[in-house]
Amino acid sequence: MKSTAPTTLDELMSRLPDYYTPADRESIQRAYRVAEKAHSGQKRASGEPYINHLLAVAAILAEYSMPADVVTAGLLHDTIEDTSLKAEDLRLDFSDEIVNLVQGVTKGPTAKGMKTKPCANANANFPSRLCGRRFWPWIVMSGWSSSSWPTGYTTCAP
Repeated sequence: MKSTAPTTLDELMSRLPDYYTPADRESIQRAYRVAEKAHSGQKRASGEPYINHLLAVAAILAEYSMPADVVTAGLLHDTIEDTSLKAEDLRLDFSDEIVNLVQGVTKGPTAKGMKTKPCANANANFPSRLCGRRFWPWIVMSGWSSSSWPTGYTTCAP
């Protein structure tokens, strides 16, 4: 894994898996441009530009060899929560799969009305979106640390 997060689109692009197609790479570049514009002027608590967080998330997802749609969603994951963009706006430029991933991480596990389901090997309930194949992207995009992962997460039925 790379030890430092990328701070430019070019750095991120250089870290993408070789098997990503030109269309995959174009989607990631487009997502970067949308996110950069949407988060223009926003800063993290550290004072760094907000886009740096999105680049870091996308780089982590790429390093875990996630599909390009997941990396694209990583760049967009805060747009409908923290900017004036809505899911309908994203649907104009991105696939339903990407928009659904973005919506899936919006507001995290406390989103009003998010259903939970019990894990087979745990006493706690947590969002059903954590069950199944999209568990890892949710963790990365939500900023969960391993110390806050639900007990028994690997045994969830999709």
